[in-house]
Amino acid sequence: MKVYHQIPEIKLESQHPYISYNMFKLWEKTNVTSIESGWEPLYFVENDSFSYAYKKSHSYGEFIFDWAWADLYHRYQIPYYPKLLHALPVTPISAPKIINPSDAFIKSLIKYYLDNDFSGHHILFTHEDSRFIQQGYFYQKTLQFHFINRFETYEDYLSALKARKRKNILKERKIVEYYPIKIIKKESSQISLSERKEIYLLYLSTIMKKYSQAYLTENFFLSLESGFYYLAYQNQELIAMSLFFEGEKKLYGRYWGIRPEFENQYSYLHFEMCYYLAIEYVIENRYLVFEAGAQGEQKLLRGFTPVEIGSLHHIKQPQFRVAIENHVKNQNLLIEKEIETLKSYLPYKK
Repeated sequence: MKVYHQIPEIKLESQHPYISYNMFKLWEKTNVTSIESGWEPLYFVENDSFSYAYKKSHSYGEFIFDWAWADLYHRYQIPYYPKLLHALPVTPISAPKIINPSDAFIKSLIKYYLDNDFSGHHILFTHEDSRFIQQGYFYQKTLQFHFINRFETYEDYLSALKARKRKNILKERKIVEYYPIKIIKKESSQISLSERKEIYLLYLSTIMKKYSQAYLTENFFLSLESGFYYLAYQNQELIAMSLFFEGEKKLYGRYWGIRPEFENQYSYLHFEMCYYLAIEYVIENRYLVFEAGAQGEQKLLRGFTPVEIGSLHHIKQPQFRVAIENHVKNQNLLIEKEIETLKSYLPYKK
């Protein structure tokens, strides 16, 4: 197995919008993935198998959280970092972490992890795999809300909703119709340099509102050539944006931003640009799923189904591994119950 610190020029057999040479290269050249950002890239190649991972010096931008595990290590004055992480950088969506995962390749990955100075090995947004479980890994469950498309038309979607929920959605969209704005769909490749700079500022506006960290750089938005935006204009001035990627019959909603002075004035614009337009797009294009990112019980009220999200973990310290795995097993049971409870609040007719 060969290990690279820059994406090698290989053809990746995936239709996923994030699993491409261009996307990995974009993250690298815009400093999203680097030693300085705490996302040091590692690419593994063996025959026709490929995997991407990161040597992490922190736990930011992962969306499946292990802060409590890191704190446990800290209390005993044992280093938790670096750790080996297989995940899309700063992106909480499902995607293959190992392309063509042969048994031999998985053994090579595990050997690399064990032979190097990592506290643990973490594979996020994945499925349970017995080949890892047999080597002492454990499976963790969490949840997200995904729009599962079973509709022929947008009207079918509305008709499937309970009357009160349907009325609420129609009301929200009608309010947006009266806003003195225009919403346009644009491919990333069609965006001018000046608008790209404005889009970055809109992205920052959401980050600052949440007191969060800006993981993406301005150069990322200046260089991005994939995906598409919904852009909202007032008097020909860009005031809001939402960014989406598509592939494998799925739509992935990623970033949203609005100029702070318009946020309260156009309070329903977020739902229009992040949910309703995207739901229409998914139904029109007969996509299977719309993943709208992390968090958001507000998605449930608009027909997004709670679904299980999985991750695989290995902890090298045996005493910590037992304690953490037992905690995760208990949490998994709670997640299963929570998913079933949340499904009872879906807005669809019985």
